Amino acid sequence: MLDVANELGMSLPVSLDEKRKFFLLTTPVKTLGAALTLFQQAQRLLYNESVLERLAFETVQEAAKENTKLLELRYAPTFIEVDHPNLTWDHIHQSFLKGIKKAQSQYQIGVGLIIIVQRTLSLKNAESIVDFAINNKKTIVGIDLADDENGFNAKPFESIFQRAKTAGLRVTVHAGEVPGKDSITNIEDSINLLGAERIGHGIQAIHSPNTLKLLRDKKIPLEVCPSSNYLTQIVSKLEQHPLRRLYNEGILLTISTDDPGIFNYTLTDELNATQNVLGFSENELKSFQKIGFEHSFISKEIKQNFQHYFEDL
Repeated sequence: MLDVANELGMSLPVSLDEKRKFFLLTTPVKTLGAALTLFQQAQRLLYNESVLERLAFETVQEAAKENTKLLELRYAPTFIEVDHPNLTWDHIHQSFLKGIKKAQSQYQIGVGLIIIVQRTLSLKNAESIVDFAINNKKTIVGIDLADDENGFNAKPFESIFQRAKTAGLRVTVHAGEVPGKDSITNIEDSINLLGAERIGHGIQAIHSPNTLKLLRDKKIPLEVCPSSNYLTQIVSKLEQHPLRRLYNEGILLTISTDDPGIFNYTLTDELNATQNVLGFSENELKSFQKIGFEHSFISKEIKQNFQHYFEDL
């Protein structure tokens, strides 16, 4: 980030500590919306294909160095293009693919790309994103509906996401992250209407027996990011995270990082927090890893190359 900021001539704080605060979310904020605004600092840096290629390469490189074998990455082309209209969606996608391919030539790791539809933008925009994903489905494993959940229900996207599923794309949806009745509705609509096979976050399901039953019956895993939920103050203390209660309810769970580049932690950090703060055993952590492998959208052909790592857990 600092390299690119210097290239752009951005005015930054003098001390390294203040620079970190400028770009990284390392202490809790009052709302999820406040956290999302911080992403705009990083957004300004994504200004050309070289930067995007480097971003993809280093992301895969860092994951591989901590022994990740399967890595799903997701991005919203609309998020990148808003400040950089010179970058077409194809430019963005090809740059990421180039960086990933370069990393895979050096590290043994399987990578899949998921395209994000921003729920805060228009349905017409969502249709265009899904068209793009379908046209590039050889290099895209799935689609996601993300962005601020407050006031943006999943239901209007039903036909758009069903079209993506029909075309062979897998579906995950950010839902049930923030407290409130709408979160519960979003989880259920995401599954019943959009065809979600996984739910991003989904922790508010703990407040609804019907939603918990739906998740169990359909074997829908939650992509849980405990440290993210603390930093965005979905939970006021990490110790109060409902992960254990969800586990006791028989919900399928995976541990994810949400956004390690902005939150400044790795999957190893997240697993350590899950064990040391939330009290999960090593065997329970291994079960989360196995669920992640089994429910990954990455193709069976690629997964076969890494299956032995997960069988040995």
